[in-house]
Amino acid sequence: MSGNDAIVRNNAMIASNLALLAKEKTMISAALGGKNSILTSILEVDLKKNIVMIDTSPSEQLNQMCIKLRHIQFSSVFNGVKVAFTGEKISRTRHNGYDVFAMPLPNSLYWFDRRGAFRVRVPRLSPGVCKVTVPPPAEDAKADEIAVFKQLTAVIRQKLIAQIEQNLTTERQNFQKAYLKMSPEAKIKARLEREQLEKEREENPVLPDENLVNVLELRMIDLSMTGCALMNHVQNYSHFLPVNRIYKNCVLELPDHGECIIDMEIMMQSELEETDDKTVDFSQFVGMKFLDVSQVVESKIFRYIQAVDRYNKNKKPL
Repeated sequence: MSGNDAIVRNNAMIASNLALLAKEKTMISAALGGKNSILTSILEVDLKKNIVMIDTSPSEQLNQMCIKLRHIQFSSVFNGVKVAFTGEKISRTRHNGYDVFAMPLPNSLYWFDRRGAFRVRVPRLSPGVCKVTVPPPAEDAKADEIAVFKQLTAVIRQKLIAQIEQNLTTERQNFQKAYLKMSPEAKIKARLEREQLEKEREENPVLPDENLVNVLELRMIDLSMTGCALMNHVQNYSHFLPVNRIYKNCVLELPDHGECIIDMEIMMQSELEETDDKTVDFSQFVGMKFLDVSQVVESKIFRYIQAVDRYNKNKKPL
């Protein structure tokens, strides 16, 4: 899809696309000139009245700027699609009991889907995972690159340790539940076996697999036949996800559909100021393009896309 192809001029399509942003509560940025901007969202789109309702800012000063400006540039990223449009004749009004901005439906909408292929949003309850292996620095690498790689492996190693500890805690809890239901004779045997097991664990603690300390695990948020979008919540990973970087033998884990080994190129990287997940301090959107997809991998991805699309439409099991 070229830049010109990405310009939508049909009013009904513009309204439909903006309504999709409103439905998904997608955050959009409004540039007010200089360093001034607001992060807002579209509340409602009315094609019959030719009106778009947009949320106001907590800052009254920025709200006044929005009203005074003749043109405001809005932009966002929605499921890997770059979105931009110009707002004009913005006014203040009331909507469902709240102060909001109202403006005419824009005459054009930039809606650029780099992949140019049908994509599905992956369910959060059963997300796919992409595993990217970061190769160690070369022997002649600069000291700062070596240091950054060591920081990365330290972070991942700690995550693996935390997962091991969580698994052990879960296993001990399951043992306690089973122990309470045992007969007195069985409890004696189980307690002795348990004491022996814990002693062995203390003498030989479970350690992280060193082959995994340079593997980035990223949650998949959408998928098409030509690429996928990933969410990164670990800031240390960001350094290793620059645009145009190619990673070989990435692993796509598709729930209930197995794994795919595939080469990928990073096409975009965008830090998100606000997401639905309030428990994380850092969120980054990463767009990936598939390279040289084999027929076997292509078939597996296609079947998974069909399953996810069916689930999204009918909420049927994957």
